[in-house]
Amino acid sequence: MLFPMIPRKRRLLSLLSGLLAVTAFFLLSSVAVVWANGLKFNPEVKRFEKTVVVAIESKDTHRPVAVYLNDELIATEIPMRLRGLLPGRYEIRIEQDGFHTHSQVFRLRAGEVKAIRDYRPIAVSPKVTLEPNRTVYPEPLFEAGLRVTPDGELIDRDTLVTRLIVTPLTVRRIGTGYLYQIGNELRLFLPEGPHDYFIYRLATDQPVQMNVRSALWQIFLGEDASTKLVELTNPS
Repeated sequence: MLFPMIPRKRRLLSLLSGLLAVTAFFLLSSVAVVWANGLKFNPEVKRFEKTVVVAIESKDTHRPVAVYLNDELIATEIPMRLRGLLPGRYEIRIEQDGFHTHSQVFRLRAGEVKAIRDYRPIAVSPKVTLEPNRTVYPEPLFEAGLRVTPDGELIDRDTLVTRLIVTPLTVRRIGTGYLYQIGNELRLFLPEGPHDYFIYRLATDQPVQMNVRSALWQIFLGEDASTKLVELTNPS
């Protein structure tokens, strides 16, 4: 009486195996679709959302360095890229011995990318050397397209950059920032952040002639009847 039941059990087991295989196929296919489209379940809104990307790009490799995202260490060298993050508010902080800390706060919507492009660390005490064979050529105190309003607003080609407490004596573009002199201080303003760094103490509070190598983040200063080279990305 038991023998006729064996084919029936086999058929039932085969049917169950087939159902499990089909279910597994659809589950794996759904996971693959979600992964391929950069989707991730967001428990706060209880739905899948497109993930965001945070990246720091640089022409040079920087290490050792500490990169924090919302106070969590995520990288020890630059360039770097972090994918698969949920949309939201983030704070990125870059720390490196001998250099100013760079930080930014931003909010990313679904599918957005935040990239810090051509990152250059700025030395706390930049290297300064005498250049006896170099001459600083006279240039306008304000580079073409730059001006400061009576309210202290720095304007670059009709675009508001920032508002300065004291009217600067001279302003130059350098890299992604603006080099300016207030009294005997040479300072650097970076819109990303934003950041305002003290760079160098001049020997005078009168306008100082300077020539800028923007791509190299270097400044030639003419003071004390000599020429000095200030390298912003090279510590003393």
